[in-house]
Amino acid sequence: MKKIISLFTIITIILFAVYKNVAFAQFSESKILYINNKSLEVEIAKSEASRQKGLMFRTTLETNSGMLFIFDRPTTSCMWMKNTLIPLSVAFVDSEGYIINIENMQQLDLSNHCAKRPAKYAIETNINWFENNNIKADDFVKNLQ
Repeated sequence: MKKIISLFTIITIILFAVYKNVAFAQFSESKILYINNKSLEVEIAKSEASRQKGLMFRTTLETNSGMLFIFDRPTTSCMWMKNTLIPLSVAFVDSEGYIINIENMQQLDLSNHCAKRPAKYAIETNINWFENNNIKADDFVKNLQ
């Protein structure tokens, strides 16, 4: 019986370590986006799991930092703030790289904030970052590809 419990414990520890490494590795890729000569360093969320997690549970986000969500195909996607502890702004971006609309979102708010037409990307950053940098709908985002 002790051998079975020990084997179960070892397997559990290994699975937990693998899970934690996969969870942290989800956002290991990053890049710098440019909008109106302003730079924004973003972590990339392109898998379903990383898009679902997004910026949940974080208590801070560096200035000029954010997350780039890459959708499999253009969609009228919506974002919400479940388990998200910091207020954010989201810019929905079309396949060509033009901002469709920008929405401000308050922490822990479960309201949907949606793209006004199909978006290939969404960029989340600290609330009012776009406004503070004079970035608005129809501006072009460089380096999405």
